[in-house]
Amino acid sequence: MPRGRHQTGTGPLDGPDSIIHMDLALGSTVALGRRGHLGDMMVCLPLVAMIKRQRPDIRVCMVASSYTMPLLESCEWLDEVIEDQAVMDNPALLSERGVDAFINPLADGDLARAAYRARVPLRIGDLDRPKTIRYCNRFVWGRRKWSALHEAQIILRHLEPLGLGCSLPLSELKAVTRLSRVMPLEESLRHRLDAAAFNLVIHPKSHKNGREWPARHFLRLVQLLEDEPVRVLVTGMDCEQAELAAECPELLRHGKVTVLMGATVPAQLIALIASADGLVASGTGPLHIAAALGIHALGLFPRRPSIDARRWHPLGAKGEAMQMAGSCPIQRGSCAQRMGRQGCPCMVGISPEQVAARVRSWMQAGGAARVVPLAA
Repeated sequence: MPRGRHQTGTGPLDGPDSIIHMDLALGSTVALGRRGHLGDMMVCLPLVAMIKRQRPDIRVCMVASSYTMPLLESCEWLDEVIEDQAVMDNPALLSERGVDAFINPLADGDLARAAYRARVPLRIGDLDRPKTIRYCNRFVWGRRKWSALHEAQIILRHLEPLGLGCSLPLSELKAVTRLSRVMPLEESLRHRLDAAAFNLVIHPKSHKNGREWPARHFLRLVQLLEDEPVRVLVTGMDCEQAELAAECPELLRHGKVTVLMGATVPAQLIALIASADGLVASGTGPLHIAAALGIHALGLFPRRPSIDARRWHPLGAKGEAMQMAGSCPIQRGSCAQRMGRQGCPCMVGISPEQVAARVRSWMQAGGAARVVPLAA
């Protein structure tokens, strides 16, 4: 039993609640594999923090896509970030780093196979994801589909086979989710900020990965703030600018708007958000980044279970979520096919007036502590 000490349990396949628990030896290494977008990475950070809080001697590394590496390198809890493609091409990278346990919260088949080939002693998977069970030897049962827990709380369950505490209330999750290693903001972007105004970032698109607040609602929000001392910065990927221009060209042409779509690599997007005062977006990565950086962050969510505010509430002291009142008017299961990203009635039902009221309340509250980018 390499580097771990067997504690309890009769076998991982005797049932979903029959789990073998392990105590990791002093100085062990735990790897967390998660491929996905920026928001997917953010909800994994409380798990990393929980390991470090309980066992500061453990070395924690994360296997992730190259696109998300600058985000993860901003997290104080992580010791190393390894590119996912490198691990899939050469699983021996895990054994070379002495990885004792590999956590695979979304049961990524390629990463599960890589950990198996690298002969990582403990390979933790989810019984809800049967395609990767053959590559795992320790299991949790996430019960994800209809869970009332936050996504980060579901992921924390993967610590149980390691003999670590695996639950935190939402209030404590907000406290441990933070980014503190922020790069300096480039001068070309710093000049876009207004020191005399409230710098509000709006991130209208989702890279086609979620329900979106209508572009014309964002335009109306800007119009409602026309007489306020607000500088509006529109962020997003370069490929999303043409899509937004087709949906609402008036938003990009508005005199109060500074368009930065395609102008920021991930590290500079993080630095820009850290230097801003607030952010409004649907449930996208920049929303979760803003909350973790300690600025005002308002997430706009549909009512549909598994993608609603209860599951994806932004984690941070100033993270907030807003949903339409009532329940979804579309029959469950048919919403995605009938409405698409821009036509979701749950998102349309969140009024620009409601959002503008929240932004004004932020302005009245004044500034507060936030992450300061590192000196150049």
